[in-house]
Parts: sequence; C-alpha cells; structure tokens
Amino acid sequence: MTSSALAAKAMILSIEGDPMAETRNFTLHLTADTIDTTSRDSDWKRESLQGFQGWSIDFDGLFISGDPAKKCLMAHWEDRTFATVSIILTDANSVTYTGEAILTDFSLDGAYEDAETASGSLQGTGALSISVS
Repeated sequence: MTSSALAAKAMILSIEGDPMAETRNFTLHLTADTIDTTSRDSDWKRESLQGFQGWSIDFDGLFISGDPAKKCLMAHWEDRTFATVSIILTDANSVTYTGEAILTDFSLDGAYEDAETASGSLQGTGALSISVS
C-alpha cells in the first residue's frame, strides 16, 4: 500500500458531533451472546443461535484540556446520561457508526517529561446504526 493510499483513509471518533482531539487509537467492539440450542437431535454437535448484541469502544490518545469532546464526555459522566458517539471511516467509501453510549472508564496519565495521555471505554446502549455512502 502506498503512502498516498494510507493518507487517504481517516478514522474519526466524535462525541455529540465534536471530533475527539489527538486520538491515537480506538477500537469498536461488536459482540453477540449465544444461546445453546443443542438437543438430542443435534447428532452430538453443538448448535447455537445469536442472542443479545452489544457494542463498545476503547480509545486512547493525547490529553488536550480544551477538547470539547472530552469535556462533553465528562459532563455526561457526571450527569449519568448517554452521549451520542460516532465513528467515521473514510477511504473510497465512507462508513459511519452511530449510537448512544456511556463512559465506563476514563484514565489520565501524566508521566515525567512526557505528554499527558487519556484513555477510556464507552459502553453502547441500544442499536448501533451503520450507514455507508
């Protein structure tokens, strides 16, 4: 892959429409529980159905004190309310994942002679909408 192809791709994590500043990494986790439907008629093979679905996001990056997205997250955490979270992936097409989430973990790290960093986890609630354009 050429450097121009790498530069053409972007991944943006935003909270209430504000991109999270200086995010280095984030991971979208999609999960599904399984329901065991194995019976005597299964010929000794385990059978399953998909149960509850869920999603979460882990993120980390530099801590910027004036970042509107991080301020918004902290306000939602204090108020115990949900935040609208979006992940936008762009290259030839654009895919956007959007849903409501709560901040379940947030850590600040201030190492000696190094940049302050922040990391956290968001737990999705309800459906995660996916749109492709």
